[in-house]
Formats: sequence, C-alpha cells, structure tokens
Amino acid sequence: MSSLTDSHVPKETFLAEGIKEHEPTEAADCSICHDPLITSESHKRLESEAHAHAAVKIQECGHVFGQACLTAWLNSANTCPMCRAALFAETAETAEIRGEDYVRLIMDVRRIQEQLRSGVVEMSLEEVEAARNEQMRQIDLLIGRLPFTVDGMSSVDEGED
Repeated sequence: MSSLTDSHVPKETFLAEGIKEHEPTEAADCSICHDPLITSESHKRLESEAHAHAAVKIQECGHVFGQACLTAWLNSANTCPMCRAALFAETAETAEIRGEDYVRLIMDVRRIQEQLRSGVVEMSLEEVEAARNEQMRQIDLLIGRLPFTVDGMSSVDEGED
C-alpha cells in the first residue's frame, strides 16, 4: 500500500489497511478520553469494566487510541488525533461538516466584530489580540475535530499488528 498519510488514499482503504488491533505491553490510557486501554495483563480485570476499551494503532504514525474513540474521531476528521497527519482523502460528508462549522465560526466572528465596532464591548488592544488568538485556536480545533462514523472498523484483521 502507498503511504497512508497520502491524503488521496480512499477512506475505505485506510480503514481496511491503516488501522490494526494493538495490545499495549504496559498500562496505557486512550489519548482521546483518558480511559484505560486493555493490555494483556489487565485483560481479564478490565474486560468487565465499561470504561476500558480495546486499543487500535494507526499504522503510519504509530499512535494508539481506544477503538471507540478513534471511530468517533474519524467520523468527523481525516487526521490522526495526535499528530494531525492526513490519513485519507476527505469525504464529501466530512467536508460538508467542516464547512458548516466554519460558517458558524465566521458568523460568530462577524457578530463579535460588529459588537466591537458598535462600542457595545469595550476591550483593550491586548484583550482584542487575546480574543483573536483564541478564535484562531478554535478554528484549528474545529478543523481537526469533525465527527463521522467509521464503517468497517470491526473488520480490522484480528491478530495482525
């Protein structure tokens, strides 16, 4: 398979070949929800706990997450939650969600700008700069966090690493 970070790889190809089940050798938490991942040592103890979940590994970058969390993440983004590497081609659904969030954000920015122009909100230059920086941070977060479901996640080949 070609490099999975190629943003032209179809989503289905990435899901079939780019994510594998993973068994951490030591205690680890999901980087998304911070719940414990099931390890060989904790398997029997944690399998009955509702918060523990199976680990999966993104082959290209090596980052490990809980399967349910990664599934939820990949429903809204085409990037790794840790390093933001593009994992597959953006789907029309993802682009549409991203567009809706972007439009909502632009509307919020325009509303704030109008409040500033009308004098409803009085802010120092430092406060305006801090607000702008926060808006840019929010844009970056929205771009990387669009929800969508992963079809075929359960079809990941078992036993492969």
